Amino acid sequence: MRILRLALVVLLVAACGGTPEGGGEGQSESPDADLTAQEQAAVYQAVMGDTVDSFWISDEVCAKAQASPGSDTGPCEPMDPEVRAALAEAIPGASFTSDPDEVQDRLFERGGGVIWFLGPIEGEGDEVKVPASYYCGGLCAGGTVHLMELVDGEWIETGSEGPTWMS
Repeated sequence: MRILRLALVVLLVAACGGTPEGGGEGQSESPDADLTAQEQAAVYQAVMGDTVDSFWISDEVCAKAQASPGSDTGPCEPMDPEVRAALAEAIPGASFTSDPDEVQDRLFERGGGVIWFLGPIEGEGDEVKVPASYYCGGLCAGGTVHLMELVDGEWIETGSEGPTWMS
């Protein structure tokens, strides 16, 4: 379902003159959201969804995490250890890596699984945005800035901002 949604967004972006290479256009310069580690983990978990059984999460949070492979991901920082621990608890099957290239090589060779690259959560209150991309081997990848909203205590994706890409 998420792949179908991303495909539709890509078509809309292309129809409106968008480009698949996002340089961060449309991204706000607002400060990071003021969320607890558990709340940040819940937002990230909602962005990643539960569509695969086996996935990896990069240990770094990058400003332009939605960028396509080979593009500038902006400044990166190690993931907050409390957020990492909350994510590990929320998603017991997830593995974390400080060497995404090695994981990408394994995914390409063996197939199965996905690696996520996450950006800082920005916004205020019940509405935030999260740059993120995923890679699942070969011609299986995508990225965008996810618009998230807290509805009845659960974070849901309500749309995207800026260019969206997939392969």
